Amino acid sequence: MLTNPIFGMVLESIPLFGEVILNVFYELSQGVLILSIIENSGAEQAGMQANDIITSINGIPIHGPADFPSLNPGDTASVTVLRDSQTLEFGVDIMPAPEDPERGLIGIMRDNSIPYKPVMNFIDWTNVDFNVSMFLLWLWMISFFIGIINMLPLPILDGGKFVHTIIDKRISDNAVNGVMWGIYAFTFVVFGLNIALSYMKSGWFTI
Repeated sequence: MLTNPIFGMVLESIPLFGEVILNVFYELSQGVLILSIIENSGAEQAGMQANDIITSINGIPIHGPADFPSLNPGDTASVTVLRDSQTLEFGVDIMPAPEDPERGLIGIMRDNSIPYKPVMNFIDWTNVDFNVSMFLLWLWMISFFIGIINMLPLPILDGGKFVHTIIDKRISDNAVNGVMWGIYAFTFVVFGLNIALSYMKSGWFTI
C-alpha cells in the first residue's frame, strides 16, 4: 500500500505516526499544475499560463487541490507560481463561478491529481482502476484495525493473553486474577469512552 498515492491521503488523517510514515515513504508535490487558462478570466488577465505550478494562494501553501482556499468574487488574490524554476507572483481578480455566483474562481483548469508521490513507485497505480485501489485500501484498513483491536488487553484477545503471560508466575494466582480484571475493566472504560466521545463529536460514521 505504500506505493499507492491514495494511501498517503489516509495516512494524513492518522495522528502521531501517520505523518512520520508520510515523511519517509512519500514526497509532497511542489504545487498544483495549471492545465489551461479560462478565457477572459482573472488568471489570463494577470498573465498566468498553462504549465505554471501554483505554490500558494494568499500566503496559503498549495500542495494539492484540497489546499485551495475559498475565494470571494470581486476580491484580488495573491497567487504564487513556479514557471521554468522561477517564482512569480500575480494579483488575480476573482471571477464568480458560472454554476454558483457566490463562489470565486481564479480562472484555471487544474490538475486534480493526489499530491502524494510514493518514494517506492515500482507499481504504476495510474493504470489501476480507482475502485480497485479503494478495495485494496479497504482490505488493508480492516486488517490493520483488527490487528490493533486484537492487541487490546481484553479477555480472549492476544493482548490479554500477552499481559497475563508477563505477570503470571511473578505473583500469586489470586493477585494475577485481580490485576487482570482491573486491566480489563480499565480497558473497557477507555474503549467505551472513546466510542462515546467520537459519537458525540461527529456521529457514528467516524467510529
